[in-house]
Amino acid sequence: MAKVLLVDDHADIRQVFMQIMQMNDHNVECISASTQAMERLLELRPEVLVADQNLPDLSGLELLKMIRANDSLAGLYVVLCSGDDSIRDQALESGAQDFWTKGSDAVFDRIAHLDADIEAQRARGRTACSQD
Repeated sequence: MAKVLLVDDHADIRQVFMQIMQMNDHNVECISASTQAMERLLELRPEVLVADQNLPDLSGLELLKMIRANDSLAGLYVVLCSGDDSIRDQALESGAQDFWTKGSDAVFDRIAHLDADIEAQRARGRTACSQD
């Protein structure tokens, strides 16, 4: 079970994602603005951040860049999501571990496999450290 911080400005999307994540035994906290996200990330220390790309204050990509510049959030598993997958490559190249296309059936599968994806990332991190 992962502790997840979900950032989306649409209440209906937050509700649907939260319900799906809870059905998959994840502990979810929701907020509506990316400007609140950094503070909550540092307080809550979740394993996963799921952030909408199209937020009214900072974009998901801008938030991702702030997270990757903060050493205390180095191990955070970040998922960006949007109804438009045209920024998928940019999100992944900028350090997101995954990109979910809203409205896609694949989102259900990605949420169901979230724990396995997090564990795989941790295993890669341990392997990289042990090779130094």
